[in-house]
Amino acid sequence: MNKENEMDLLQAIEIIENDIENDQENPTEDEYRCAWQFLVDTGHAWNLQGWYGRTATDLIESGFIQGRITG
Repeated sequence: MNKENEMDLLQAIEIIENDIENDQENPTEDEYRCAWQFLVDTGHAWNLQGWYGRTATDLIESGFIQGRITG
């Protein structure tokens, strides 16, 4: 998924949960990364079920995604 395509919460969760409705294929690594980055950037990662926050933290620490930048 590229930057021009706006993602929403449901799309991000579907990608992460590997349940893409339109073609039932596994998400690409880029789609997976974008979905997690969306959850972190919007703060949803910390408001959803605990697994999301823990996994987001692990992905940030591993360098797979970036932490939320606050201004």
